[in-house]
Amino acid sequence: MGATMQTISLIEKGSYNLSLNLFLGICYTFGETLDEVFWNEMGENKLKKITDERLKLQNLKNIRVLFLFQNAGIIGILAYEMITSGLDGMTDNPLWFLFIMTTIVSAYLSMSISVDHEEERQPPKKSLLMAVVVVTILSVILGIIASLPDGSDMTDGVIVGGVVFICGLIPAFYVYSIRKKKGH
Repeated sequence: MGATMQTISLIEKGSYNLSLNLFLGICYTFGETLDEVFWNEMGENKLKKITDERLKLQNLKNIRVLFLFQNAGIIGILAYEMITSGLDGMTDNPLWFLFIMTTIVSAYLSMSISVDHEEERQPPKKSLLMAVVVVTILSVILGIIASLPDGSDMTDGVIVGGVVFICGLIPAFYVYSIRKKKGH
């Protein structure tokens, strides 16, 4: 938008005359018209909205930094655990479960946002069919790879392939339901 925090503060206090470029920049930032940003139905000034939206955006940025910092710490602890105790020691650590769960939740939250911002609109059934085909192919390939090492048998491959298939189908059906609900 090109405005400093001081300028925004003065605007909120009502002691700054906005230029047309700044008016338009604020409207573009919020994706609304001048009337929607600055005045309510009764013609009253509503600059408080700018403060609230700015605070929400800053909070979202802070949460993102916190999430990245927290995950970096968890990954560091798990890496240390893997180096000192091996893969079994790492997966026995309760932080492993926490890391997996936060990754899954983050992925599901991101899916609904990405559906809202899809450029190419294709029928939900076609997207679901493509996802099922890709998940099936990946499941078969990973199942075969899992059954190749010495000491492994076909059962290991079927288990790995089955888990990958189920874990791939859940998000595919979730995205399908979101697309169907949004009327894509």
